This record gives sequence, C-alpha cells and structure tokens, in this order.
Amino acid sequence: FLYCSASGGPGGAIYLESMSLGDRADLLLDECLFSTCSSTSSGGAIWMDGGNLEDSSSTFIGNHAAKKGGAIATINSSTEARAVEISLADNLLKYNTASRGGALALAGYQVSLTNSTLASNGAQSSGGAAMLFNCQSTLKDVIFYHNKAEDDDSFGGALFLAGLGGV
Repeated sequence: FLYCSASGGPGGAIYLESMSLGDRADLLLDECLFSTCSSTSSGGAIWMDGGNLEDSSSTFIGNHAAKKGGAIATINSSTEARAVEISLADNLLKYNTASRGGALALAGYQVSLTNSTLASNGAQSSGGAAMLFNCQSTLKDVIFYHNKAEDDDSFGGALFLAGLGGV
C-alpha cells in the first residue's frame, strides 16, 4: 500500500467498519507495507470501527493523519458482548505523524503489541508513538525509540494511556 490517501474521511489505505451486531468484519495482515498513506481525518493507513485486527511482520512508514493515528486508528462503537482485539506482532512503525497518537490511536479494544518497534513517530498533542484510550493492553518486547509529543502542553512522548483499562 503505497501513496494511498483518503481526502474525505478516515482510512488512507483501508477503511473497515462492522455494520451491525453479528456482522463483524475482521482483518488479517501479514508482511504488508504501508508507506506514505494519508487521511484528512484519522487512520493514515488503516481506520477500523469494530472488528478484529491481526497483523504480523508489517511495516508502517511515513504515514500521516490530520487527526488521530498516523498509521492505525480505531474506535469500537460495537455493542457486542465479546471483546474486539488488535494484535500487532513483529511490526515496525516509523516516521508516522498525527495530531494525537503519532503511529497508533486505539480506543475500546483489547490490544496486544509484541516484538515491535515504534521509532521516530510524532504527535502534535498526546502520544508521540501511541495513544490508547479505554484499552486493556499487553506490551511485550516493544521498543519505543525517539518518539515525540510536540506541543508544550502535550503528554506521553512515547505512550499516552487514558480512560478505563490498563497495561
């Protein structure tokens, strides 16, 4: 996925929305490249509302979102009783930018981030590399390197956690 863009909404390369209870769309990615994708909204490369994401050995480099999640942005507006999950393993997220959550802006998911590197990502506001809101998160063997939240009143140069949930 190279030089993809969404000028009217979220998801520069991929837009995934689960439409109703029981019709959940899931996404499985393996060894994909997302480079120089952009959105005038959120999710420079990927935007998801509901559904599961499993991604291994992918690279997200140089993506941008005007609002949240330079590489990936999610919201879970589903009313399903079962949890929705995001699993990222062996990924590289580098040089991604957004207003909030330079590489990742995830809300309302169970998040597993393993053996991955988030480097040189930037956000104007909070979460230079990642912003996790109302997420139950597991981070294992993750490297956060040279990420930055730019504004004087910003928080979490590497990671910003808010709401219910924990790490």
